[in-house]
Amino acid sequence: MRLRTFGIGAAALLAGSTVAFTSGVQHAAAACPNGLPAQVYAGAGQSQIGGTGATVVGVCVDTGTGPARGGWLEAGTGNGTQAYAIAQGNANNSVAPNGADKGYAGISNYETGTTGWGPQDAPGCASQPGSGSNSGGSFGVKALCNTTTGVAAIDSLNLFSHGLPLPIACGNVSSKTWGSTTRDGCWVP
Repeated sequence: MRLRTFGIGAAALLAGSTVAFTSGVQHAAAACPNGLPAQVYAGAGQSQIGGTGATVVGVCVDTGTGPARGGWLEAGTGNGTQAYAIAQGNANNSVAPNGADKGYAGISNYETGTTGWGPQDAPGCASQPGSGSNSGGSFGVKALCNTTTGVAAIDSLNLFSHGLPLPIACGNVSSKTWGSTTRDGCWVP
């Protein structure tokens, strides 16, 4: 699978911003590395959000103040045919009251640990925790997977309890970082 990224350089050209290429493996944190307001990065081992892929390209933006601090937009490939394209919010964002702006969303079948399934954070829902990055593969609605509602009991294909097999990844409750989570997939309230 090939991912093509268009306009990464344009996204980093903020008025008055300094743009720098980074080196070394770094993970999602409260700010862009080296304290710069914007950074563009590319190459093997360059992930800022926890990927370990052979190819990575991305951009980081950090306003430094206010409720909308920024975040990362990154795409990468590796592990044979695995790939990801993830938007990861800054841990200091405080615009959305439920923390969604601190979380992440995108597409992924890229795994750096073990694959799990289920929402991981919904009482009454069956789950198998994973580790490492969120490799997608489990999309569902938390209210429908709850075994106390009886819906899961009549679901012979496990679509309500295990989720639809889609390469969608998101999170803001069980983990705010795509590269280090027990969740695989995306589960909405």
